Amino acid sequence: MLAVLATTSSLLGASRLATPMPATPVVRFSPPCMNAAPSKLKIGLVGGGTVGGGVVTILEKTRKLQESLGIDVDIAAICVRDKSKKRDFEVPSGCILIEDVEQILSDDSINLVCEVMGGTTLAKEVIMRSIKAGKHVVTANKALIAQDLPAIESLLKAVSSREPCQLGWPLHV
Repeated sequence: MLAVLATTSSLLGASRLATPMPATPVVRFSPPCMNAAPSKLKIGLVGGGTVGGGVVTILEKTRKLQESLGIDVDIAAICVRDKSKKRDFEVPSGCILIEDVEQILSDDSINLVCEVMGGTTLAKEVIMRSIKAGKHVVTANKALIAQDLPAIESLLKAVSSREPCQLGWPLHV
């Protein structure tokens, strides 16, 4: 259950710590549900493999938790390499499978991009373009965070002056 709550919190933009967790928790920034962010998160998921399927499954199984937090989470689109490939998870009702990430990046109704495709080249491009478009971003990409966090944070600061957006990643990164 703890893993479910931790993953859901990450997707909802829960705080991250740059250093090991102290005895008294420190919040570096507020999760979207605690500030002026929208109460409806329309997610574009980039990656439909094992991790992406886990995200879908957890979000579908935690609907009551989402309701109790006053948040409506909707996975609008899942970008995959091959739409014809059989998935290990059920695609949510109303969600479309796509092969072109541009459909997520250019969709103004999507306000959160969840990058779980791995790698650092295309993943970085997706994250940077999402931030430039004013979308919140959640990633589980440890390699990308380790390699490019300063550049990503610099862009976040520049963009957040006109479009408040946040970057979230799991605490273990």
